[in-house]
Amino acid sequence: MGNGIQIGHRPTQAEMTAAKYDRDFYVVFLEDNSGPMIPQTSWTSANLDQLIDDILSGEMFMPESIDQIVRFNPVTKASSLVEREVANAVSERTHETCTTPNDFVIDWLEQWRCDFYASDEYLNKCTQEHVEGLADYRRDLRMMAAE
Repeated sequence: MGNGIQIGHRPTQAEMTAAKYDRDFYVVFLEDNSGPMIPQTSWTSANLDQLIDDILSGEMFMPESIDQIVRFNPVTKASSLVEREVANAVSERTHETCTTPNDFVIDWLEQWRCDFYASDEYLNKCTQEHVEGLADYRRDLRMMAAE
């Protein structure tokens, strides 16, 4: 009863290999001056959690140079483009960790219309930039009116 050694079906090499690769892998295609590029990674690191970490840390000029992200499962022979899903996952991670991403990640998330965690410091900075922009605009209007 306790530990139980299973007697009966012994998995074949093909079944063990299939079990090893029966998961989702993520491949990122980056834009490069010489054409599309796939950053080097190991099969154990080609998962969604690692991809999110790489994007948030700015690894390999991500996300500003991301062209496409493909999710595939070699066992089920299924693949799809998943940029939006990855952007949503990155957005969720920023909320979970209460971390405001860097400007490149913010631009990428806004491209996909994803919400992200914005700290008070970040919101104050945005407000200050907006106010300064309005002040410059009003100054320009006054100068044009004076001419």
